Amino acid sequence: MPAMKKIHVVFHDAGGGHRNAAVALQTIVTQQQRPWQVELIQFQELTDRFDVLRRLTGIRIQEQYNVLLQNGWTLGSVYLLRLLQATIRLFHRPLVHLLEKFWREKPADLLVSVIPHFNRELCESWSKVYPGRPFVTLITDLADFPPRF
Repeated sequence: MPAMKKIHVVFHDAGGGHRNAAVALQTIVTQQQRPWQVELIQFQELTDRFDVLRRLTGIRIQEQYNVLLQNGWTLGSVYLLRLLQATIRLFHRPLVHLLEKFWREKPADLLVSVIPHFNRELCESWSKVYPGRPFVTLITDLADFPPRF
């Protein structure tokens, strides 16, 4: 019997589709009795210290986003997305270092992302700690938003 493979699935709770995709993947692995251990990793909890909106308002960015969605306040979404992207670029290096430390403490054989906006940080940190180990993305929302994302 081969050793059980460990899979990390990184998600957040902005919207709902990200968690749903992560849980669906975990559920199907269990139902099919695959010899894999799937660990769901909540990205917001892991990176809370970089949440600028939480520092200013006390409310996590994912919760603020969910309020906007629940109320249909999506008219300015492009501007909010650009702000998120700028923040991600600003915190790129600290995020990569944080993630590298996390991967070293919690090793796995495969990393799956269901949050494409953070793929650069996830892939870069994963590749530094585990060169050659696979990194996979399940597309759950915008994977590309030109010109720089």
